[in-house]
Amino acid sequence: MPAHRYARVAGNRWPMTVVPAPGELLSSWLHRLAHANGVPPRYFGGLLGAQGGNWSARLDRGLPDYVLQLLHDRTQVPLDDIAGLTVTPDPLIRLRLPLHSTRRKSNALAFQTAWLQFCPACLNEDEAPYFRRGWSLATRLSCFHHGCRLRDRCPSCGNGLAPFRQGQLVPQQFCAFCGSHLGKRTSHSSPGVRRLERLIDDLLRLYSAGHQWRSEERRVG
Repeated sequence: MPAHRYARVAGNRWPMTVVPAPGELLSSWLHRLAHANGVPPRYFGGLLGAQGGNWSARLDRGLPDYVLQLLHDRTQVPLDDIAGLTVTPDPLIRLRLPLHSTRRKSNALAFQTAWLQFCPACLNEDEAPYFRRGWSLATRLSCFHHGCRLRDRCPSCGNGLAPFRQGQLVPQQFCAFCGSHLGKRTSHSSPGVRRLERLIDDLLRLYSAGHQWRSEERRVG
């Protein structure tokens, strides 16, 4: 549905508001918001003025002020809460999984998209399944809560995650290509791998905190 037609129907406020979940990634919230308001994610980007095949994933890395304001006006979710769902400014940008998509030579229909991983157990247990900001880090191999390995593609068809391509009203825990549920369990990571991941995560938290402190110090100075 074109943006101007939807605006006439929905008015200044969208019918449904979705509360962001703790640690949720902006694109995940946008996909849930689109579904709640009856707009498939493929077309929801047009309502925000964000075009392109991976429109929501790009907003994770750079949210324009006009989109931020529009989301606030339409949902009444505080500006700071919406901005906090992004990964910008991002001192860990080099560790984020890439956004590009490429076709696999062995299968013309399959896409290798590695922009985000997910924990199947989390998606199974969430009351409203959502994707976490931490899952976009290449250093994350397993879920700290469940101890199982993270996936970066559908266990049924092998395609990467692409909820921004979904043209039907289907929740984001279902593959946008084959429709299968993404919650198929994975094996557990070894204790040694999990300990190493925890150590790396602690170091990255310290690095990010130091980067934020230096940025605030420069602004005050």
